[in-house]
Amino acid sequence: MSAASRELKEITDILVSPAIDYPAILDAVTSLKKLFCSLTGFDETDPLNKEHITTISGQAIGPVSAAFCITDMMRTRVFLMGIKQAIEERLLSAPGRPVVVFYAGTGPFATLITPLTTFFSPQQLQVVLLEINPISVAYLQQTISCFQLEPYITGIVNVDASTYKLPVEYQPDILLSETMRPALQKEPQVAIVTNLLGQCNRTPVLIPGSIQVKAVLLGNMAEPGYEILPLKVLMEFNEEIAILTPSQLKGMPVFSEGITIEIPKPADLSCTELSLLTSIKVYKENILTFNECGLTIPYRLMDISTINSWPLRLLFKYETCPIPGFIFEIT
Repeated sequence: MSAASRELKEITDILVSPAIDYPAILDAVTSLKKLFCSLTGFDETDPLNKEHITTISGQAIGPVSAAFCITDMMRTRVFLMGIKQAIEERLLSAPGRPVVVFYAGTGPFATLITPLTTFFSPQQLQVVLLEINPISVAYLQQTISCFQLEPYITGIVNVDASTYKLPVEYQPDILLSETMRPALQKEPQVAIVTNLLGQCNRTPVLIPGSIQVKAVLLGNMAEPGYEILPLKVLMEFNEEIAILTPSQLKGMPVFSEGITIEIPKPADLSCTELSLLTSIKVYKENILTFNECGLTIPYRLMDISTINSWPLRLLFKYETCPIPGFIFEIT
């Protein structure tokens, strides 16, 4: 094992440890980003590395933003733990053959799978890596070379995952894509997963397995004891929804006529922020909830303290393109 691989293993051991030691986890993700950047010569100041790509299905973030995600410590930890558990369980259920992970939206370092190669052999784990940004792909290839990961790689594809035609030889046991922001805004998570999952000839484990977005009223989070008043779940994006055809998706209210929420006038206006909250079930008990990471912070929509006409009726819809996200109007 090379010195780089040994360091990667030490970092990964901390990140997937059952014990939660927040300073150690923070140090580990900081070290992981530093390790990737130093080995590949990644330049965070290069303007080309900061550029996003606009696709027909949303924004594909640039290499710098993708690298920055590493330091979102609980996000990195929980995804790695969930993916590791999913691989282990697939190995037990189908011994004698490698688990095939199709990773869509890898960024420059394939952050959510590269560390896990320190736990599995190429005979246990094979990976297909897909990334739209050619600059990220170049760094990805360097990452593979630096850690001598070539035996793990079934293929590297430089295309748009939301329109990619999945070949027979890349059929996955685990379909992994973490291409999102809070409340499924801007990035093409929905479009990517619905495109790829529908082409799988065997049902893979989907990671993340479920993404829930609900509308809430929030109190002032700067004050202790602030309240959260749930209003309605707007979407539970999971395998059951992702496997639907485009015409079937259009039959769901959130993608078509919309979902109406009626808010009676509160007894007091301690909760004035209309927001969307996201929770993510990565795999089984590996869950990210309110404010645990950058993906689950509130997505604020409006201040209701100035509303004069009650009850307040709101209509929510989710658009998948050209800019993904929830739109709403007062009705």
